[in-house]
Amino acid sequence: AKTEADRVIHDDNATPAQVTAAIAKIDAVQPKLDNAISLLHDKENNSELVKAKAKLDAATSEEDPTPGMTQATADNYRAKKVEAERISAEAQSVIDNGDATAEEIRDEKAKVEEALTQLTEAKNALKADK
Repeated sequence: AKTEADRVIHDDNATPAQVTAAIAKIDAVQPKLDNAISLLHDKENNSELVKAKAKLDAATSEEDPTPGMTQATADNYRAKKVEAERISAEAQSVIDNGDATAEEIRDEKAKVEEALTQLTEAKNALKADK
């Protein structure tokens, strides 16, 4: 429609029928453009999720605290660490998604914070093997 309109605008010999046809094409496309424009929105702020994920990543990258600990507490810690790493990967997907809603970001941040709490509790629960 735009190309057709440009051609008619620059044609000094355009007929009224050509002008009318070009306007009709623009009128047909305009509602679709208006709808597309209405769907555009600014990316939601995910900085709090980014910070929470950084804390979780720092906790999962710490030196392994399980050597010399009881099997049960070490296994619990390792399971929480695997889960924390999975949650971190999910969080990265949300961070990378420019269309993520504020609700999705908030929900993912809550998961990240819960994973960090679980990992910290598992670390604190480690018991020395006697």
